[in-house]
Amino acid sequence: MVYHPTSNWAVGVSLENPEQFAPGSVVFPSAFFSSQFDNGSASTTSNTAVPNLHPDIIVKTALDARPAGRSLHIEAAGLIRSFRVLNNLTASATTNTITGGGGSVNVNYEVIHNLRLIANSFYSYGGGRYIFGLGPDVIVKPDGTLSGIHAGSGIGGLEYQATPRYMFYSYYGGAYFQRNFGFFPATPASSCDGITGFTCVGFGFPGSANTSNRTVQEGTFGVIPTLWSNENYGRLQVISQYSYLIRSPWSILSTTGPSPRNAHTNMIYFGLRYILP
Repeated sequence: MVYHPTSNWAVGVSLENPEQFAPGSVVFPSAFFSSQFDNGSASTTSNTAVPNLHPDIIVKTALDARPAGRSLHIEAAGLIRSFRVLNNLTASATTNTITGGGGSVNVNYEVIHNLRLIANSFYSYGGGRYIFGLGPDVIVKPDGTLSGIHAGSGIGGLEYQATPRYMFYSYYGGAYFQRNFGFFPATPASSCDGITGFTCVGFGFPGSANTSNRTVQEGTFGVIPTLWSNENYGRLQVISQYSYLIRSPWSILSTTGPSPRNAHTNMIYFGLRYILP
């Protein structure tokens, strides 16, 4: 639902499909817990066993203005989520529930004529699912209770409409996921973070799988030429883009020798886009 107090101010609220998310990078104290989360695999993308408590709640407000004759769009949003698991590590099975959330502030500002500044931000406790699933929402602690992951992301960039036919753009974006782990009693031969008699459970602990993302960063730039334009029939554009991406995990494991601390790749995209009038 969206309400417009004025012609340039809007306030909205939405109820979004919930799905508590913990990918394979999260280690549980018991395999019993894994079935209570979406782990990102094709078989559990809509896992009906996930005990979602209520829809995710998002509240948002947006304002459009023209200070000094320049276009300005600014918005702020808040997210409320709840998580629930059945804990079978206690003498009698109990249900554990926690509430998480996040916030976002975003700006689109015309710095000078045809040059726009883009800035988006998001920080959360339990909002990893909203950062493209690059990290988990929560972990299960050694006592079978829930604990959220602090995670944040942001993007900043510029868009320049140099001529009616050519737009140039450049962005930088990054995501961060905080480690959260505990010590679960195990056989004396086991160890966690150098402490024998325990194994690590959670996310990002020393010796964890290299799928445990600490940061993911990407820089990109490109140009969008308009090949054809007509007021009555729309526009035809080509989208070209170069990106450089770096992924840094919390821990590096290798059985074949030294490994790099991060992975990186170069990417080139081309697309054809038709815009309706």
